[in-house]
Amino acid sequence: MNASTRRHVAASPAQTRGRRTAAPGWPKVTLHLPLRDEQPELVRRTLDSLAALDYPDVEVLVVDTHTADPLLWEPVAEHCARLGPQFRFFHLGPFPGFRAGALNFALRETSADTAVIGVLKAGQVVRASWLRRLVPLFRQPGLGLAQSPLDYRADEPSRFNQIAEAEHATHRSDFRGLLPLSALPLFRAEALRLAGGWDETSMCPEMALGLALLRHGWDAVSPPEPMGRTLARDEFPQWQARRQRQVAGGMAVLRKQARGLLLPRDRSLTAPQRHGLLHGALPALADLLAITGLTLSLGSSAVAVIAPEDTAFPLALMPMLLLFALLPALRVAGHGWLALAGSAALSWRSGRAAWQGLLGGHVSRNGGTRMEKLLLLGIALASLGVALANPWGGERTLWWLGLLAVQALPGVAALAVASTARRGTADHYAAPAFHRTMA
Repeated sequence: MNASTRRHVAASPAQTRGRRTAAPGWPKVTLHLPLRDEQPELVRRTLDSLAALDYPDVEVLVVDTHTADPLLWEPVAEHCARLGPQFRFFHLGPFPGFRAGALNFALRETSADTAVIGVLKAGQVVRASWLRRLVPLFRQPGLGLAQSPLDYRADEPSRFNQIAEAEHATHRSDFRGLLPLSALPLFRAEALRLAGGWDETSMCPEMALGLALLRHGWDAVSPPEPMGRTLARDEFPQWQARRQRQVAGGMAVLRKQARGLLLPRDRSLTAPQRHGLLHGALPALADLLAITGLTLSLGSSAVAVIAPEDTAFPLALMPMLLLFALLPALRVAGHGWLALAGSAALSWRSGRAAWQGLLGGHVSRNGGTRMEKLLLLGIALASLGVALANPWGGERTLWWLGLLAVQALPGVAALAVASTARRGTADHYAAPAFHRTMA
């Protein structure tokens, strides 16, 4: 165990005897597991899956930051000590840089002879063959990143889990596997160090690092076979917050790299890389247009109520506004109604995050339904005002009210999915406790 003073706890003879030894032809792999206020049982299951890896030379660095409750981090430290000296635990307390800062600390603590570095999250359980299947890919000299997908399935999936998984499936082709988003990434250690590690100032450090690897000329591959699954149960606010950071970070990357994306003569990105990045931005752009259209509709409704004698212009906008409202649904067409519900529930948050990423604004790390409730209240007041003012006559006013009803659907979906998530949390029984052993 490593406490804040980073003192090592000696391994027992039994642990030392069980340590893997290097094998010819298999490069050393170091796995980084950053933690913050994680449930020990989820961490234990992740660590046990890493201990069962069928690979001859692997070490695991567990870095816990900002966790004040000893009942959360001490059982993890003790479990690392039981697993053997290849599992090194660090408890740093308050530490700058959030997750990126913890990963940069782990990078500095990584052995110099490490050739491949992997990054995991608490609650991810990997297949024993994960490293044996993917590490040989790094025999390609120019490969900097190899990542395999995860099955997003909880032990007992609730309706909310099913919605979240279905919505996640619609994003698996985003960025065409070029950036490490929600997968099991393995990095060439040389590439990670040359890129400067993780950007602690970025809204989405994974995207910032992924683009840095691309601009340094490293290739990336994404084998389609899942090499693990996640056991962590997302709650609705965390689900929203993660997508907000991903969208805002992706759009911030596009804003900063606009020259390389739009100018063919800029050779810092290849044509396939530019195409992949722009393709990955399409879902966020659809949500951006949807919330922009809603803003225009609310503004036009206010004008129609205040000056009903001069309101012909908003009617000309109706086809465009209706198209903007339907873009998020059209994007997930063919993925089923669960994906449609999830996409709609995230649409307004994603659209706002896309604007924040493009404009460089602050992105909240919290989720909830406050924004959705306020917008739904605005739509209700706008509908009531238009109905009473009747600025275009009966039939055309009804068309406008129908447009507002369509634009309100993402807010209704967000409230419905949030309610489903709360019911699922209330019905879910507690996971088995992770008991500490006494010497």
